[in-house]
Amino acid sequence: MAIRAAREADIAAIIEIERTPGFERFFGWFSEDEHRAHLSDPDCRVLVMEEDGAVQGFALLRGFVTGEGHIRLNRLAARTPGNGAGQRLLDHAKAIAFEAPSTQRFWLRVAETNSRARHVYERNGFMLEARLPNGGVSAAGETVDIARYGLLREVWQFESA
Repeated sequence: MAIRAAREADIAAIIEIERTPGFERFFGWFSEDEHRAHLSDPDCRVLVMEEDGAVQGFALLRGFVTGEGHIRLNRLAARTPGNGAGQRLLDHAKAIAFEAPSTQRFWLRVAETNSRARHVYERNGFMLEARLPNGGVSAAGETVDIARYGLLREVWQFESA
């Protein structure tokens, strides 16, 4: 599987993955226009993982202009959870986030009920920073409790050495 910057031709596959049944419990959806805007926004990086020409997952990072040294993993989803694609995307996203010497922290928000994702983030050195009751709204329109995690550069460097 190869990971590369997303292109406009990838938007349909990204939307398809984002709308996988069951994912609506964990995060909201972006419209096609919002996804298109992310591709040209200098504050964002959109990554896709593809295999045999088909997009298998994507990640959206924000804060390259406005983050003041704090890059946010805004979305990460794999077409088939549990096959390692999400881990490879996360590893690549961490490398992209910390590529800039000014990045001190890579952070994310995740639904507290998304135990699979929380386990992956904790296994990857992210530390629970805060619990935000009613901190988000799912695509289904339900209010969800959010857990905010952060990974400091020093931890990432130590773990990736």
